[in-house]
Amino acid sequence: MLNKSFIPKSFHEARTILIYKKGDPRDPGNWRPISICSILRRIIERAIEKKLRMFVTLNPFQNGFTSTPECQLNTAIVSGVLKHAKEKKATAVITMLDITKAFDMIGHLHLSKSLEEHPIPTKLKSLILNLFSNNFTRVHCKFEKTEPVYFKRGLMQGAPLSPLLFNICIDFILRECTEPTIRDYYGYQMSETLSPLSILGFADDTNFLNNNIHSAIIMVQMVKDSLANVGLSLNLSKSQKIYIAKGKLFETEIQIDDLIIKSIGPNEKLRYLGVNFNSEIIVDEQKIISSQNNDLNFLAGTSMLSSHPKLMIINQYIWPKLIYSFQTTPLDKLNVGFLKNIDKVIRSCTKQMLNIPADTPDAMIYSSKTQKGLQLIRAEWEAPIQVLNNFRTLQLSNNEYV
Repeated sequence: MLNKSFIPKSFHEARTILIYKKGDPRDPGNWRPISICSILRRIIERAIEKKLRMFVTLNPFQNGFTSTPECQLNTAIVSGVLKHAKEKKATAVITMLDITKAFDMIGHLHLSKSLEEHPIPTKLKSLILNLFSNNFTRVHCKFEKTEPVYFKRGLMQGAPLSPLLFNICIDFILRECTEPTIRDYYGYQMSETLSPLSILGFADDTNFLNNNIHSAIIMVQMVKDSLANVGLSLNLSKSQKIYIAKGKLFETEIQIDDLIIKSIGPNEKLRYLGVNFNSEIIVDEQKIISSQNNDLNFLAGTSMLSSHPKLMIINQYIWPKLIYSFQTTPLDKLNVGFLKNIDKVIRSCTKQMLNIPADTPDAMIYSSKTQKGLQLIRAEWEAPIQVLNNFRTLQLSNNEYV
C-alpha cells in the first residue's frame, strides 16, 4: 500500500452509528456520528499514525490527542491564571470557544496543504490522502441502514488517524496566536520570567487567555476570520468567558460581528474539560456523591450478579470515575468531610451487597486480599495521592507554566 498508494476497495466503506449526546432527541444535531471502518483498515491506520508522528511537530500548547496529561494540564493552567489574577488584583479574560462540527468540516484540500507544511515522506503523505478520499458510509439505525453516503469533506470520528490529522489541520491557529508579537501584546502574563499565555488547545476546544476585553475581542475575531478561510467556523452560541477585573469576577459581553459571548456571573459556572470554574475551580461535592450513590444503588439492586463481581465492579469501574475529579482539584479544596462521606457511602453499599454486619471493622474493608480483606480503595487516603501524583506528572511534562 505504501509503495503503490493502493487502497483496497473495502477500506473505503464505513459503518456509521449515531450516539445521543443531550437535548431534544428529535433534533439530529444532538446525535454524534461515529464512523467505523474495517478492523484491517484500523490496524493499518494505527501503524500510519505512529509513523506520521515521527515527522510532525505540533504547537506545544495543543494538548488534545497528545502524550501530555492533556485535560489535567489545561485545567491546571486555567486554574493558575484565575488564582494569579485574583491574588494580584489583575485583569484576565478566559474565553472558551467551540469550533462548529470541527471533525466533519475539515476540507480535504486543507488537509493536503496542512500535510505539505511538515517534512512527511511523499509516499506516506500520498497514502494518507488516498485513504481519506472516495470514502462512503451507511448509517445503521436499529435493523436498517441507509444507501451509501459519500464523504466530500471531514475526518471520520472513530478512525485512529483522525485525531492527529485534525491537530495538523488546526495547528496554524495555535501558531498564529503564539507568535511573539501577538502573544506578548494580547496574552496574559503570570510572571516576568515567563512568556505571556495567549491560547490553549484541546482538539476543537480553543481557550484564549488575554489581559483585557479588547485583547479578547481582537484575538477571537482574528481566529474566526482564519477559520473561515479554510471552511471552519466558531460556534459562539456555545462559547463562554470568565472575566476577572482587578481581581474580581465581573459580568460583561463581547460582540463578534452579530454574535455575543457572555461572561458567567457570580452564581454561574463554566464547564471546561469536565471541570467546573467560576473565579476558581468549583468542586460540586453534592453532585459527585449523588452520582456515585446512583451507580452503587443500581449495582446493589441487580439480581444478575453475585457479590464477587459486584465488588470487582466497584473497584474497577465505579471508584475510578472519581479519580479525574481528584486529579483536577487543588489539594486545599479536598474537603476531608467530603472524602469521608464518599468512603461511608461505598462501605455501606459493600456491606449490604456482601451481607456482612454493619459493625464490620474498616480494617477488613480496606486490607489487601493477601490479608483476607476486601481491598477497597479509600478516598480519604487515595485522593491526596492522586493530586500529588498528577502534579508530579505535570512537572515531568516540562511545562513551565504549571
